[in-house]
Amino acid sequence: MPARATESGSRPRPQRGLAIAIALIAACGCGYASAQTNHPVTITIVPSTTTPIPPGTCTTQQGYLLCVSEEPIDLTKDVEPVIITWTIASADWAFVKNKGIVIKKGKWKISEKSGVEYAATQKKDGVLYKYAINVTNAAATTTLNWDPTIKNN
Repeated sequence: MPARATESGSRPRPQRGLAIAIALIAACGCGYASAQTNHPVTITIVPSTTTPIPPGTCTTQQGYLLCVSEEPIDLTKDVEPVIITWTIASADWAFVKNKGIVIKKGKWKISEKSGVEYAATQKKDGVLYKYAINVTNAAATTTLNWDPTIKNN
């Protein structure tokens, strides 16, 4: 329906709510951006005598349980590109500098966000990936390594 002229001869202004919504979409850059999924994975390291055992799947090394909240990491229901974010939840533990998470194959973009957080991004490709978790506890002079799996379907 064409806009009606007002008594002064000017067109009415668009609805304020619509104008604000358009401005917000433009400001955040999300109007036409593709969707993506952040897939969080928690890493917990505790003495092997700890009960109850942390949730997830664990391996025992050097008197510690190294546990991941999801093994394998299953990206089947995620929207691509997928961002996997690994976070260490245990005090006194950190990722080994520049080697905290290593995915040897594929075109993963890996970034070290902090001493206790890594992220990796890639599109789905139907491949099963092995990746390495490398964590350290400076006070205990201990380094642990594990090679769990990513199901990138």
